[in-house]
Amino acid sequence: MERSIELSEKYGDFSVVVPDDIQRGRTTDAWQRVFNSYIKSPFFLWVVLILLMNRKNWKRPIMLLLIVHWLFRSTGDMLNKSMDISPGFTPKNMYVGAAIANVFWCVGEIIGDWYPLLRTKAIVNNKNKVRVVFVTCGIYNFTKIVEIAFYFIEVPLLLYSKDPNVYTEYNLRWWTVVAAIQTASFMYDLSVILCLKHNLFNQLKYYKSSVKNTFVERFKRISEFRILLSMSVTLMFLPLILVFIFFIFRSIKNNDSTPLATDNIELMRRAIIDINFNLIYIDQILLRCYVDNDKARKTMNSSSNTKISENKTYRELSSFNNNYTATMSTTNTMNDLSKSNSNTYVSNLSKDNSSNSYFESLSKMNNNNYNEASSGMNHNIINIESLPPTHTNKYNNYYKPIINNKTINANYEPFSYNSNNQNDKTVYARNHGRNPSDIKMYDYY
Repeated sequence: MERSIELSEKYGDFSVVVPDDIQRGRTTDAWQRVFNSYIKSPFFLWVVLILLMNRKNWKRPIMLLLIVHWLFRSTGDMLNKSMDISPGFTPKNMYVGAAIANVFWCVGEIIGDWYPLLRTKAIVNNKNKVRVVFVTCGIYNFTKIVEIAFYFIEVPLLLYSKDPNVYTEYNLRWWTVVAAIQTASFMYDLSVILCLKHNLFNQLKYYKSSVKNTFVERFKRISEFRILLSMSVTLMFLPLILVFIFFIFRSIKNNDSTPLATDNIELMRRAIIDINFNLIYIDQILLRCYVDNDKARKTMNSSSNTKISENKTYRELSSFNNNYTATMSTTNTMNDLSKSNSNTYVSNLSKDNSSNSYFESLSKMNNNNYNEASSGMNHNIINIESLPPTHTNKYNNYYKPIINNKTINANYEPFSYNSNNQNDKTVYARNHGRNPSDIKMYDYY
């Protein structure tokens, strides 16, 4: 069955009349697109991912900025798609689906444009440099306000004007505003790069000398590099707009009433805007991943240093225990030797007395002991004098506490206890050194 479409003109308003069954199907599809505007937004998945990564601190200003940007942009898409519910070139559709929708689009873009400003302010402490970024950001936001006012001025002209060149003149004015917006955007991005260039070039120099000097690696790790990429995209689009404006001027000069096809270039402009804002979400996600990886690396390094410190303390304590054991073993050996000599002397003396030659044996014993003692003493003195001074001091200090019948810690300094380190396992002396041979430990618990 052939479907007919009737066009009617009323007060300059062109309405499209279609059969009811087709219109009901179109209306159902239109409502579905309206309700899916928030989910089908190109920023929806980024917002979900950011909320998952920052679920504990999602109320931070930068998080709220990204969420509000998505809400305003999606609301503008919803109002624009509402034009399909009752199609036609009606004042209601033009004001709601174009002018008011553009308000939400521009406000969302203005909020998103603050992101580079906040990033720059957080990194750079130079107020003069940041002030330049504030000024360029203000100019860029002002061009978006001009865009908001432009639609409310131009919509009545499009609806009620009888001039055949109205669409050509509209395109000229509109793309002139777009050129101003893109120029302000380039100035804003350039001011951010100039403000961050010192930090950017240092990081590029670092990654140039590193092993992984790839585009992907720099894109993942350098936030300023991502801003530079966004500025490059804006710069490439600006000449296309200037060329398009030139063709519009030529069309007006030749009195050509046929409007130029602007749909493709408008789609390109929207795609570039979406690329810039997608890079904002990607930048925040990569910054979060970099912070988490940095924290994990610091935790691993701290754990490794703790294990090394514990192993060093264990080795020092083991060395001290070994020295203490050797000292006590030497003490026991000397005591056993003293007891053995005493028993031998008493036994020999008893035998001499029992042989009834007390005086003779005593005389011989005294003479022999005197000669042997003198000879042994002289021999020991010679041996002691032949030792180097360091060894002499070492042995004197080593055996002196034992010979004087004192404790092993008699010559050690008192330990110092610090109440701030109550969880430490070892108590050190005041003059504790870094070398294990200089350590003086007194107790551990």
